[in-house]
Amino acid sequence: MSVLCLLLLLNACSKQEKIIPPNPITPTNIKIAANVAPVLFSNIKQVVLDASSMTTSYPAQQLQFYWVCTNYPTGKIPSISNASSATAIAYGLDSGKYTFVIRVRDMYAYYDSAVFGLIVYPDTLKGAPKLSPLPDITVTTSQTVNLDAGPAISLNPINRELKYKWRILDQPIGSPVLSILPDNAAITEIKGMLPGNYFFSFSVTNELQLSTIDTFKITVN
Repeated sequence: MSVLCLLLLLNACSKQEKIIPPNPITPTNIKIAANVAPVLFSNIKQVVLDASSMTTSYPAQQLQFYWVCTNYPTGKIPSISNASSATAIAYGLDSGKYTFVIRVRDMYAYYDSAVFGLIVYPDTLKGAPKLSPLPDITVTTSQTVNLDAGPAISLNPINRELKYKWRILDQPIGSPVLSILPDNAAITEIKGMLPGNYFFSFSVTNELQLSTIDTFKITVN
């Protein structure tokens, strides 16, 4: 059993990338399936899908290949040329997340598929996500506090895949342990705070695994 390995060869002039599935494949048990975190590319329009480096104990022409894109940005399905060959080209890519699948079958009818992702982002979106300062607020003990980071993250393009995280950094001594539910959404709430000062952080992470964080205080009277 082998794990899918992606080797990326950048051609700066043509803006093509090469994705190479794993090897070897045996004639008695094809096994190449793996789910891999999306590969990130900047501002490309096409990608080379290359399975030609797979090794077997019988001629390559006795293998059947089939490439397909199973997930793509809404209205932006890419075209794949030579989809039934070892090497294909997906073109017409735009900014967003894609999932490609290769299915391989041998002369003995053994087959398997490999699944891997591709994220294309414009050069202008290379940096960490934008996050405006979150204001300190004052509430009364009986209030349910609503936390809304929507305005703070509004400067980010709507096509970004952002992840959020709220954390409690400090709270009054002797106060019950609080829970932020949900703690991974842009809008959430907190209940059961006692008088005193509470300190929180909010972080936003994009698909490039770059994060921006801000802290704020809630004062309970």
